[in-house]
Amino acid sequence: MFVLQFILLGAYTGAIMNGIGCVRNVVYAKLVENKKGVRTAVVIFSIIIIVTGAFTWSGPISLLAIVGKLLSTLSYAFKNPKTVRRLTVPVCIVWAVYDLVCSSYAGVLTEIFTLGSIAVAYFRFEYKKEDADNGQPL
Repeated sequence: MFVLQFILLGAYTGAIMNGIGCVRNVVYAKLVENKKGVRTAVVIFSIIIIVTGAFTWSGPISLLAIVGKLLSTLSYAFKNPKTVRRLTVPVCIVWAVYDLVCSSYAGVLTEIFTLGSIAVAYFRFEYKKEDADNGQPL
């Protein structure tokens, strides 16, 4: 739906980056399911992102969508959820700015929701553990 939304908004870099993200997610899932690494896929998708970003370039704003998709392509390649969460924060920030500039208010809300989810995960899995490790009461 975000692909269609960005097309309707005339934000073609965002549209193509979201389309690539959908394909990337399916490929990553299949590779993980077959117990194979995603390192090669990261390189291939990064090249695809850069090339298609160049073809859909509509000024410096396009760089936000390109960087956001490159960072998410890298972050989703990690197995450690803590690392994925930490790398996803800047992804959400650059996409939220892109969404705002392109008038994708649903996109802005999605990024806010994702950041909230990351904050909840941090509290549940990292902050509480740090307190427990320090012998501090919760």
